[in-house]
Amino acid sequence: MSDLLNEKEVAEKYNMAPGTLRRQRWARIGFPYEVIGRPLNTKRGGVIRYRISEIEDYLAKNRKL
Repeated sequence: MSDLLNEKEVAEKYNMAPGTLRRQRWARIGFPYEVIGRPLNTKRGGVIRYRISEIEDYLAKNRKL
């Protein structure tokens, strides 16, 4: 299994709606992600990928007791 997951895979693995991930990216909150293949100085294009290790770190740091 690759360390990079797409939006659908993350949504399934962490029991979230894909729309929630989109909304969090738009609001600049939530899981860290990377945009691959986007031309420089643009806000369109490319594909969104999430690293499992970064998501796990994010969850560990933001866990509420």
